[in-house]
Amino acid sequence: MPIQRNTDIVKQSAHRTDGEYDHYHKSTTRKTKRIKQMDLTMNIVLVSGTQLHIILKSSSLKNSHIQDYASVIKDIIIPDGVTSIDSGTFSRFTNLQSITIPHSVDTIGEGTFAHCSNLKTVILSNHVTCIEPYTFYNCSKMSCLILSSAIVRIGSAAFHGCSELVILNMSINLKYIESSAFSGCVKLPMMILPLGLLSIGSDAFFGCASLVTLVIPNGITHIKFGTCHGCINLQLVVFPPSLTHIDQLAFCQCRSLQTIDIPERVIVASHALLGSSIHLPSRPHLTINFLL
Repeated sequence: MPIQRNTDIVKQSAHRTDGEYDHYHKSTTRKTKRIKQMDLTMNIVLVSGTQLHIILKSSSLKNSHIQDYASVIKDIIIPDGVTSIDSGTFSRFTNLQSITIPHSVDTIGEGTFAHCSNLKTVILSNHVTCIEPYTFYNCSKMSCLILSSAIVRIGSAAFHGCSELVILNMSINLKYIESSAFSGCVKLPMMILPLGLLSIGSDAFFGCASLVTLVIPNGITHIKFGTCHGCINLQLVVFPPSLTHIDQLAFCQCRSLQTIDIPERVIVASHALLGSSIHLPSRPHLTINFLL
């Protein structure tokens, strides 16, 4: 079946999270002004051409230390010894293409790479356990990311709007995917969810227009509001025996689905499979089987 595109769905997805990010960005900016007064003398920053080498006198990299270079830097090398990167540190580095994060880093704050519209390559530390909310928000050029086995949580809108992302290797120890985590990843064709996954947030895969197959691992009990809303090329969903609830609009506008097999005891909310604007008579090809 040819891949269909639906830009309206992606725009809806962006609308859902843009307001939240703007609120977060304003609060981060206020915090940065306070940090700048206290901590700027703790660090030395050297710039060579468009490559940024950072030499620290502390183990924490702050937003205010390098924002003056946001418009020119293409590559960043963070030295070993840094253990944390503050929220929004590289946000809106619009020319940034690659960054190397040493294994000493165990904490990366919210929105660290948000709106890095040319970021293509990120090498993450093996000690980072959580992808915080908005970390790679609207990194529209990033096509491949490998998450280490240490990752247990992917925060809200962490990969929202990563429209070129086609390869994503999940951590085998991932437990939680939060709301809108992959919304608007329009080119992501496949999502292999680890067996130990415990929760998938609302709108997690909203507008993933190229997603064809989704296998939900055993242990997931609840498919939340809008989880796969607008996955217009989704053809196969495998539900686990642990499933008990499917919320409204969970599979709305998944118009390529032809057969859905649901465990019998599952409570299915109204419009969960078809959407508020689509009714069963208009979907004669859709077969719903309730499994004993």
